[in-house]
Amino acid sequence: MFDFNLRSKAEADDWVAECDWCSLKIIANEAQKYVTAYWAKRGQTTTKEAPGSTVPEFTHDTFIEVLVDFIVADDQWDIYMDELQGELQNAVGKILLMTSIWSDPNLCPFMAVTAHWIEAKTLQTAEGPVTSLNL
Repeated sequence: MFDFNLRSKAEADDWVAECDWCSLKIIANEAQKYVTAYWAKRGQTTTKEAPGSTVPEFTHDTFIEVLVDFIVADDQWDIYMDELQGELQNAVGKILLMTSIWSDPNLCPFMAVTAHWIEAKTLQTAEGPVTSLNL
């Protein structure tokens, strides 16, 4: 069983109030006694919904839908991806990929992918073509 380690009823009330203020819905079964007690003191049976809240319940399908909407929201995405593909195909040597995942204090997940490569560019100068290597 999960232990919230709350030292007092006041601390529990503060915790529920902060979650409510941040529009965080408390769904853990172990926490429901704190949530119920908090709202009972205020004459309500449940937490109030945040006005205009557009955060859907997290599911795998919802995650994919939101991600796709984010990626294809701008028509420039296809143009950018074509340019990036061309740059990667012309990379000199290998491509280094790095990833990092983390979450913020509200446990909102983030993932970053970074690629590094060396690109050869040929510039036409008065003395003739000059090749430069760029990271």
